Amino acid sequence: MEWPATCFAKPQTPIVIGVLGKDPFGARLEMVLSNRTAQGRSLEFRRFATVSEAAQAGCHLLFIAPSEKPHLEATLDALKDLPILTVGDTSDYGEKGVMINLVIVGENLRFEIDLGRTTAAGLKLSSQLLDVAVKVRGRRKPGD
Repeated sequence: MEWPATCFAKPQTPIVIGVLGKDPFGARLEMVLSNRTAQGRSLEFRRFATVSEAAQAGCHLLFIAPSEKPHLEATLDALKDLPILTVGDTSDYGEKGVMINLVIVGENLRFEIDLGRTTAAGLKLSSQLLDVAVKVRGRRKPGD
């Protein structure tokens, strides 16, 4: 995962990972992320009550909780021009435009990717990530 350089004010600016809505993780995610780094940056966990709060806080990766399903369209509209990677794990979130939606296939956790929205937001996903996705929406076909 690669964000535009303009997303970070300084080299030590952390990657902000947030949850929008009713947090299904409790303290577990915060514990997992504490003292971890990615791309040479510390990881900061935050909970957000509103999408505007997440955007103003400089969130980089936003998990959209199932509790936000009634507001999903408005949430994605508010984020559509921002370099915030949206992630969910709710039925049909992938079809609705969440950039990465976690799904269970058999007994395995897999994901769907909306490459069109990801690219439009200025985010770059690795080819390895795209190769292991069960579904990639918005992928250009050869010759396009």
